[in-house]
Amino acid sequence: MLDSNRTEAETNHVIGVMKGLTNTTKNGAFLVLVGIHVRRGDYISQNNINYGFRIADENYLRNAMKLFLDEYRNVTFLMLCTDLAWCKEKIHTTNVIIFSTPVPAVDMCILSKSQHVIMTVGTFGWWGAFLSRGKVVYYASPATSNTTYGNVLVIEDFFPPGWIALT
Repeated sequence: MLDSNRTEAETNHVIGVMKGLTNTTKNGAFLVLVGIHVRRGDYISQNNINYGFRIADENYLRNAMKLFLDEYRNVTFLMLCTDLAWCKEKIHTTNVIIFSTPVPAVDMCILSKSQHVIMTVGTFGWWGAFLSRGKVVYYASPATSNTTYGNVLVIEDFFPPGWIALT
């Protein structure tokens, strides 16, 4: 059964978050918003590691962020994560806002409204990236070779042409 109070609260939260995002800096320069979806949570369990799932590390995130910093001026990264402590410990830069919202719809809204997206692993980040319609950077090594997952994943079937693979 749909909880109308929860749905209304979620909707108001999404609207509030999106109203806070602008496309210009304080001095009027164009601002490039890059959404980053960092999924760790269930992927770091021993069962999922044995199955073959791999997760992106901080070096991947830094390299992906550098790609946008080299191409654009005035970049702000909106890092949405399932492991807030890990992100805050590993990513240290002044142009990143790291947060974890309790509402998945807010995360999806932010990713889809970002001009570009960096994703780690999982279908949630994939859909946010797809809906953004901008440049997408994805983790090119999401599976360990010779594992159940590694033996069935076909990267070319999962990531659209034009998306940028990094490790």
